[in-house]
Amino acid sequence: ALGTRVHLSSLEQCKNFLNEDTLNAMMEHQRSHVDEGMQKKNMAIEKEGDLKVANRGTKGSNVPGKGTVLFITVPVFADRVSAQKALEKIKEQDIVLVQGNESSSKEIISRHVFSPLPAPNSPRGSFRILVADDVAMLRKGLVHAFVDIFSQFPNCPLTICTACTAEDALRAIASEPFDLMISDNQFATPTTLTALSPEEEKRDRPHVFLGAQTDSSVPMRQNIKNFFTTERFTIREGDGALSGLDALVQIEKASHSSPLPFPVLMLLSGHKIHLPNDCGIIIVQKPLKKSQFVPVMESHALRLVKLDQCVKVKKTKGSSIIMNKFGTQIFVDDRRAQDSSNITSN
Repeated sequence: ALGTRVHLSSLEQCKNFLNEDTLNAMMEHQRSHVDEGMQKKNMAIEKEGDLKVANRGTKGSNVPGKGTVLFITVPVFADRVSAQKALEKIKEQDIVLVQGNESSSKEIISRHVFSPLPAPNSPRGSFRILVADDVAMLRKGLVHAFVDIFSQFPNCPLTICTACTAEDALRAIASEPFDLMISDNQFATPTTLTALSPEEEKRDRPHVFLGAQTDSSVPMRQNIKNFFTTERFTIREGDGALSGLDALVQIEKASHSSPLPFPVLMLLSGHKIHLPNDCGIIIVQKPLKKSQFVPVMESHALRLVKLDQCVKVKKTKGSSIIMNKFGTQIFVDDRRAQDSSNITSN
């Protein structure tokens, strides 16, 4: 309708072409302001019904005229998966338009930012994560990754426990509260691992702790190494037969009847798995890079609320936080005001 033409060109050619046009437009704009006080505005107004159209070619007019250059930024992604993730993240944003006159209207963009804080009654006052994988190297990698991630949140102590099978993870979930469970899908029968004694099973599960109470004389990586040297699990006959997905589905179904809080559930899989829309399990393709964890969590913030796995609590000045049913803060509402008076729609 606007007679717009799209030209495909190299970035260098585009710069050479547009930069000269832009410089000419800027010089013309400056000259128009200098001459504004000395020259009369020659504005021809034509009336077509109730529509008044200004002569686009008039020098000094605020109305864009012929030769106006529009800069349009189009994001480009290397693959379809990255593009889809970016699109989903945009869809998850809450956009609220605050009504007002054209000069004062603001567009409030709300994005839920991962900002963990432990529940007041959490054991050791910490955010609690359960990592379930049958491969020791992968458990170690995830533990190191979470320690690095949570080092950016000094006000949020961290407890990490590990499980060697889906059955072991279910027993852990039934005995202690967790805020996040991240699990592999396929498990092998544990044949060479050390089992917790009956007396040890009655106590707190072995864990890695990051917080103010951590012994500062021992480097954190040494603490992690010590933990894995003596790593132990609850092991029963037949363990390894249950898949991680089946375990997560059981946890989700039992969430309303379990006396313990419901953790955020994340499945790591080397295969594409499609679940019903009303399923709250977060599916992540292996391998999960450390830099991907926070964006993945943030992209599912509103979905966790919609599925009643988390609750959105309003705070002062219209802001809000997202908590799990245990009272652990997971996200905060990052609200930014953007002037929309210059935003036009065609």
